[in-house]
Amino acid sequence: MQFVADSAVLGMVGPFNSSVARAEMPIGNTAGLAMISPANTNECLTQEPPDGHCAGQAAKLRPKGGNNYFRVCTTDLIQGPAAADYAYNKLGKKKVYVFNDQQTYGLGIAKNFAAQFAKDGGTVLNSDLGGFDPGSTNDFKNQINRAKSLGADVVFFGGTTATKGGQIRKQMLGLLDVPYVAGDGISGNQFAKDAGDNAANSYFTVAGPYPQALPTAQKFNADYKKEYSQDVGAYSAQAYDAASIIIAALGRAIDDAGGNMPTRDQVTAQVAKTQNYKGVIGTTSFDANGDTSLKIITIYKWASATDTGGTFVDQVTVS
Repeated sequence: MQFVADSAVLGMVGPFNSSVARAEMPIGNTAGLAMISPANTNECLTQEPPDGHCAGQAAKLRPKGGNNYFRVCTTDLIQGPAAADYAYNKLGKKKVYVFNDQQTYGLGIAKNFAAQFAKDGGTVLNSDLGGFDPGSTNDFKNQINRAKSLGADVVFFGGTTATKGGQIRKQMLGLLDVPYVAGDGISGNQFAKDAGDNAANSYFTVAGPYPQALPTAQKFNADYKKEYSQDVGAYSAQAYDAASIIIAALGRAIDDAGGNMPTRDQVTAQVAKTQNYKGVIGTTSFDANGDTSLKIITIYKWASATDTGGTFVDQVTVS
C-alpha cells in the first residue's frame, strides 16, 4: 500500500512469492503500477490453461482491466514438469509420494509435477497429493510411513521452507531414505538448516538459468560478490534484470512525456513493449500476458545442513 500511495513510485520489482502476488496484484492493477516479479511461478497469475484449472483467476486479479504485471521467470507449467522429468529420467525413480501445503504455489506445482510424472510412466501413489495445513501441522510421520508402505522411491514437496518443507525432509530420516524433490520454494539455505542431518539428497528447481554458467552474467556475478561478500542467490540475476527492464521502460516513458514525469500508465505501456531485452540472464521478451519468452529451469542439490546455496546439477531450456 505504501508503494501505490506514493505517486513517485512508477514501478516495482516483485513480489517474490506467488501467494503474495495474489494479494498484491489487484492493488497494483487498480493503481496502474507496473510490477515485474523475479520469482512468481504459478501459471494462474497470468494464464488460463485449456483444462480450466485456473478458473479465471488471471482476470480476477486485474479488476481494472489491462495488464500491469510481468515476470522474468517461467511458470510452474514448465517448472513442475521439469522436476518430474528429472526425478523419473535422471534419478530413475518410478513411484512418487507427494506432499503439498495447499497454497497457490505449492498446490499448483504439485499438480503439474504429478501430471508429468504420470505421463513419463511413473506412479503417483497418493491421488490427494498429500495436502496439509502448514499452520497447524508439525508431525508428518503418518504420511511418511504411508509413503513407505506404498513403496515410494522418491518424495515430491509442493510448498516452501516456510510451510514446513525442511521439517518434512528432517522427519523422513530413518523412516524413508529416498530422494526429496521440490521447486524453488526450498531454494534458500534455511531449508538445509531445517532439514538438518537429512538435507543431503534433496533437489530443487529454479525457474531461471544458472548465472555462474552464463557468459552474460559474469560481470554481474563478480560485482555482486564484491558488494555483498557472497555468491548470487537463485533469483538475484532475475531481480537485477527485472529492475533493469523497469529502468529502461522509465527512460522511454520519460521521452514519451517530453522529458517530464511520466504517468504510471505510460511506464506500464513501455514495460509491455519489452522485446529482445539483452540482460544478465539472457534475452527477454514479454507476451500479452506478461510472461517471459525465456523458459529455463535449473536443478540444484542440497549437500548438507551447512550448505549455503545448493550445488548446480543440470539446466534445461524448454522451447
